Amino acid sequence: MNNIDARSLAFPNLFYDIIVFLTPTLTFLIGLAAGTGVLSGLWSSISSDQGGGLLVLIVSLVVFFVGYEYGRLAETYSDVFVGMPIRILKKLGVLGKNGDFGKSLDYQVKLLGIDIEHFQGRTKSKWTLYFYAIQNAPLVGADLLKRYAWEKLARSEGFSFFLLFSVSVSIHLSNYLTGNSVLQTNLQFGSTVYLVTSFALYIVAIIDYYKRNAWNADLLITTIPIIVNAVAGRKNIQVPVDSEEAESTDI
Repeated sequence: MNNIDARSLAFPNLFYDIIVFLTPTLTFLIGLAAGTGVLSGLWSSISSDQGGGLLVLIVSLVVFFVGYEYGRLAETYSDVFVGMPIRILKKLGVLGKNGDFGKSLDYQVKLLGIDIEHFQGRTKSKWTLYFYAIQNAPLVGADLLKRYAWEKLARSEGFSFFLLFSVSVSIHLSNYLTGNSVLQTNLQFGSTVYLVTSFALYIVAIIDYYKRNAWNADLLITTIPIIVNAVAGRKNIQVPVDSEEAESTDI
């Protein structure tokens, strides 16, 4: 891969890291700030110009340093709290029966013409297809990777909404059992409005992830054969060499 191709992929790789790891953190922190009333206090501080700028800077630094770790954990556990419910609902026939969701791409991997023994039974991995596309059609591969990042973002966002909903449920139950209201405002943790809103956003994220997973499988199924044919065509091209030039450069 030449330097131009490497530079063309630098932004998509950075874009992937930002939306997969840092965006879920920002979502969770905004929800946390709203649920605890900090968001309204921050807005009041900024409006009255009482140290609001410094507070924003501190919050930004916290998001930057903590974000990557939270985003990494969100990516890991989102499969349990977002991916698994979809697979269960799909198996029960409750969710849509889109055949592209979680589809095996074993056939597409075999189209690459790589010795099957090298995969050691891992031919269903879609990462093989992504790296093949990046290597042989960088612009297409970068676009596919960007769309995959959107898919992972939907799953991680779903995890953030589920976590916020869980915190709100815990506080709501605590308020009910103890009779003491920890947070008073209707827009904070424990309130009915926050419960319904966070759960609704969790459902939206689940549907978003479900659709994007299916769309990306469809994209890989339709684009990989084209890339494979283009690679095969390039290998079959023979560049004619001028005989006199060949003789003059022969050592």
